[in-house]
Amino acid sequence: MILNKDAILNSDDLPTEVLNVPEWGGTVTIKAWSGSDLSRILGFVDKPSFYIDVAAASIVDDKGERIFSSPQDVQALSKKNGQAIKTIASAALDLNGLSASAAETDRGN
Repeated sequence: MILNKDAILNSDDLPTEVLNVPEWGGTVTIKAWSGSDLSRILGFVDKPSFYIDVAAASIVDDKGERIFSSPQDVQALSKKNGQAIKTIASAALDLNGLSASAAETDRGN
């Protein structure tokens, strides 16, 4: 089936995934990124805060809206457990067809 513009723009193509975060005693929902999100996130690859930025861009509420959207929110998230952040970021990379190991390679680690 060849899709037209309306079919593409009206498709529900940003899946979510519920992820257990034992360090925080519960679960979070992460969401696939839009094209503009992907471009922005790829700009974080060389930043030391890569995993924090990926996690912040991916954690959403029950309506699919990012809950760590302001710089202050991201800064607060950066003070939380590093393993929890890495687990969330790795799952978000996987959900979006990227791998954490490829990101590490891109970062020179």
